[in-house]
Amino acid sequence: MLRNLPSIPVLFILFFICPLFSQETNQDAWYLEQDLGGEYNPLGLQLDTKLYYEFALQKTDNFLFKTSKVNAGLIDRISPSYECIGVTGYVEPIAFFDFTFTGFYQYSYSALGYGFLSENSSDALNFAPPAQAGTDAQGWWIIAAPRLKMQLGNFIAADTFSYNYLDKLNYSGYYYESFSDAIVNASDYYWINDGYLLYQVTKTITVGLNDYNLFVPDTGYVSQRISAVFIFEPDLKPFSDFYIFCSAGTLLIDHYYAGKLCLIAAAGYKLMVF
Repeated sequence: MLRNLPSIPVLFILFFICPLFSQETNQDAWYLEQDLGGEYNPLGLQLDTKLYYEFALQKTDNFLFKTSKVNAGLIDRISPSYECIGVTGYVEPIAFFDFTFTGFYQYSYSALGYGFLSENSSDALNFAPPAQAGTDAQGWWIIAAPRLKMQLGNFIAADTFSYNYLDKLNYSGYYYESFSDAIVNASDYYWINDGYLLYQVTKTITVGLNDYNLFVPDTGYVSQRISAVFIFEPDLKPFSDFYIFCSAGTLLIDHYYAGKLCLIAAAGYKLMVF
């Protein structure tokens, strides 16, 4: 079991669920979002907290533009291995496309026995999960994620393509990057493609499939996960959005967990604060 509690899918669950297709016309206001996610294989736990201002781009009943909006604000992401503080922005100009940008200052800490895991070679961790205790480290993490989405009757399809850039300050060499569960260089980037095909059973229950793919060009690290997903979105006041997400699947390609069962659970809400 990994020593630094990585959290592969949590960010992309949040991109997808919060929300995919809003049923209400947007209101210009300040919002608070919190999302807690965990997984098994690899073991992970993460809490996101966002405070942002959101406003509608257009006041219209046209189905293509009635959910168009922009928001910007602050975000905090914490796990037993790291804490990230930064700014985030989201724009949805039309119903079938949106774009999310996030810039973090990331601090990996060893106080709980996890932290930053360095290696001298890109091959050092390829076939054995790290077992040593981590150290403290800091750096930058930038994420740009466009998404295409569509709905036809009860069927929903969405695909997020995410570019992640990382730069560990005052460090040279390779290391185990706990969010993606991959081996990266001190200054590096990787791609993630996260696709969903879903069926809306009722107004509150959605089921379907998820195909998650990660690629690190510098080290050649590749991972692919296929999962069945279940989403419950009850109408709970005073929340603007509330969800529970569960998935079960397997990693088809992975240096550490190929062929093993992967379980994910998450819950979160969006609340208008003022």
